[in-house]
Amino acid sequence: MKAGAIAAAILHTFAKRWDIRGQSPSISMPTISPEAYLATLDHMNLFCRRMAHAADAFDAIISPVFASPALPHGVLSHDRSVDSVAEFFADVFRRAAFTVQYNLTGQPAVSVPLHVLDGLPIGTHIAGRPGGEESLLSLAATLESARPWRDTRPAVSATRTGVST
Repeated sequence: MKAGAIAAAILHTFAKRWDIRGQSPSISMPTISPEAYLATLDHMNLFCRRMAHAADAFDAIISPVFASPALPHGVLSHDRSVDSVAEFFADVFRRAAFTVQYNLTGQPAVSVPLHVLDGLPIGTHIAGRPGGEESLLSLAATLESARPWRDTRPAVSATRTGVST
């Protein structure tokens, strides 16, 4: 099977899965040639390598989780109504500007709620070097021990019936 046919099959599978999950069957899926798809994968791989190289200069990269305080429940839900895939991803990149690149590259990262504003958590995002999960988790555990979150609850919180806390 040629690379172009593989890319076309992957795109077809993606579009089919998008509809099967019921996430937004009316959303307009972009049309892309197999060549453009493979070129996009090359750009993505280059981006991942550059991110990994940049991360090597630091023990950890610390940032907020979101570009704003806590978002209302469902704001970034995958089943919300949007006009296009591009609009959905632009919204995610705008709101989660500090974290989304680590989701794309696969670099280890963790979010720890270290602050509260108006009764809602403010997450601290910590990213590490590729392969640096052990030191990243150790740092996250140390920070969480210094500012325990486990027993913190917002003024209004959901509970499950029959589950002890």
